[in-house]
Amino acid sequence: MKNPNSDIFSMYVSTITIALFSVILNVLVSPGWVSAQDHAARFDADRFVNAYENALTNNEFVMPYEPYISIEERIAGLSLLWSEAKFNFANFDLVDLNIDSLYLAYIPKVMADQNTLEYTQLLQSFYAQFKDGHTGVAFPEELMNQVYAMPGVLVEKVEGKPVITNTVPGYTLPDGVSVGDEIIKVDGFPVNEFITTQIAPYVSASTPQDSVAKILKFDLLSGDANQKISLSLKNKHGKIFSADFSRMEHHGMFQIGLPVAEYKLLENNIGYLALNTFNDEAVVPFFESRFDKISNTDALIIDVRQNSGGNTQTGMDILSQLTDERFMKSTTVIRKYDPAARPWGNPLKIETHTSEVPTHEDRHYGKPVVLLIGPSTYSAAEDFVVAFRQANRGVIMGEPTAGSTGQPYFFRIPGGGLAYVCTVREYFYDETEFIGTGILPDILINRSLNDLHNTIDTVLEAAIREVSEKMQ
Repeated sequence: MKNPNSDIFSMYVSTITIALFSVILNVLVSPGWVSAQDHAARFDADRFVNAYENALTNNEFVMPYEPYISIEERIAGLSLLWSEAKFNFANFDLVDLNIDSLYLAYIPKVMADQNTLEYTQLLQSFYAQFKDGHTGVAFPEELMNQVYAMPGVLVEKVEGKPVITNTVPGYTLPDGVSVGDEIIKVDGFPVNEFITTQIAPYVSASTPQDSVAKILKFDLLSGDANQKISLSLKNKHGKIFSADFSRMEHHGMFQIGLPVAEYKLLENNIGYLALNTFNDEAVVPFFESRFDKISNTDALIIDVRQNSGGNTQTGMDILSQLTDERFMKSTTVIRKYDPAARPWGNPLKIETHTSEVPTHEDRHYGKPVVLLIGPSTYSAAEDFVVAFRQANRGVIMGEPTAGSTGQPYFFRIPGGGLAYVCTVREYFYDETEFIGTGILPDILINRSLNDLHNTIDTVLEAAIREVSEKMQ
């Protein structure tokens, strides 16, 4: 049955609609409206860019360290990692990963009750799924001496075993412990079990050799600076014994306590130059201050086996003095995102950049050179290896490199921690990939545990033989 009031209601609505339309029409055609349009603000490109840059700064997430933060802040931290990776990560094609599914799976995990240390470790496991050494999460500085203080020893994989291979200057080994001793247990846990359950899930690495090298070098013995770590060890005679190691304060990200560089003269007038980092401005001055001595040698061995990277230009500055011909750096691929093209389904494009490095104006070392590499050769050090090979400067010996480089974007996260995402892809000038595989040496040389027991560097000895043949 028809509602008798419906006609009255329709007439009421129509009357109001007509009245409102008349008001709007009068405003639009009035002289005041035209005048306001004539004096409207013009588009300000600087303001447009600044507003967008402000939106990208994530200022709300930059906060001082607190032992506990709210659920909202923890969810915001996870969301920040997800969004920065979604729009900036350069290596999605190298990893089987659904980032949105991963994000959804981690929301209830970050909502669970936890302190800032546990929350940061959880975020580490989130970025570890990207399997990229330049995409990860670091603890707040206030927690570093609680989680990343280490004994002054270098642990590396030798013949498939975790072995003490060196000590940092100023650190004294416990009684009975020697370089070459194999680690059997850590705080009572079998070493493989300890690594698998307590370390590996939180480590960001691009290759298996990168993962192992990082774990042994930075994570296996790390912990509270105020607590000793107990190890079960096997010496060269097969005897198993225990020893407690004191920890040193945290050295800083990717620092292991070795000198930034070392130089010495070996037998047969062969120079030996160890470049242990490119993360220190002192490296190039160190090299240049010794260039006269190096130039008087008959051959040079350069060792970047412990070089975890830093500034790529540092390596280029050194290499430019080892050749008299320009050489190519690695090719860089940058992903460009066009939001206006997203509605049409093609928002992404890539740009590739190549560049030559000029030689030094005055210094050119023209004698034979051998370069030593290994699984701890990483990041900017790998850029150096790429350029060295493309310059055809000499033989590369040792073990495959880590297989991880690129330009990380660093950003702060709630709780005071630091996260980073790899934003560019690099490969050889001929498009040969090394991200996710590592750079293979020209001559593969694996270290010998027996040589280590006898204080012999297997790789270095092989390099001496190689370069001696070229000197003849």
